[in-house]
Amino acid sequence: MQGQTLCAQCDLPEDRCACERYCTICKGQVNVRLCSDGLYYCPIAGKPATSLWPAAVATEPKTFRLLLDADARLAAAAGGVARYLADAAGFESDAVARLQSAVIAASLEAFEHLSGTHPQLEVTFTRFSDRMEVALCHLGEDSPAIGLDTIAGFASHIGATGSMRAVFAGFDRVQYETHDEKASLA
Repeated sequence: MQGQTLCAQCDLPEDRCACERYCTICKGQVNVRLCSDGLYYCPIAGKPATSLWPAAVATEPKTFRLLLDADARLAAAAGGVARYLADAAGFESDAVARLQSAVIAASLEAFEHLSGTHPQLEVTFTRFSDRMEVALCHLGEDSPAIGLDTIAGFASHIGATGSMRAVFAGFDRVQYETHDEKASLA
């Protein structure tokens, strides 16, 4: 059973409290009452705020875009974003860890293909109801520069290391596109 509510300042019930009564939130003095936390509030301050304007941003974004300079710490940050989104989507812990490792490895490999004229890698994370997509894009050459052969499973044909193949095991085949000098790997 809950005891009587006491003023946080004088430790007396509302009917015997002699403190100056004002709303803790808006500082108004009209119709203030002592609440269960021992502070005074007015009825207006207790109502949830609403706005007639549409939300300026989505309350639950479906797409995140990062522009990364060639830095291993930023590749790790991209992996952290993938891990967070996969956790939030309810992926199994093993799949979450593998996705994080794959994003980091792909980002590090993509950094090797950035140029002085186009020094940033664009990483886009998109959540769908049945899957999550990670797209790596960079401006520059028309060749599948971001390790398409390794990521897509052709590593055994070109002598890539087994550890790199293991990082990407279990992920769907990669799509590679080039539009207006922008190479995309999804």
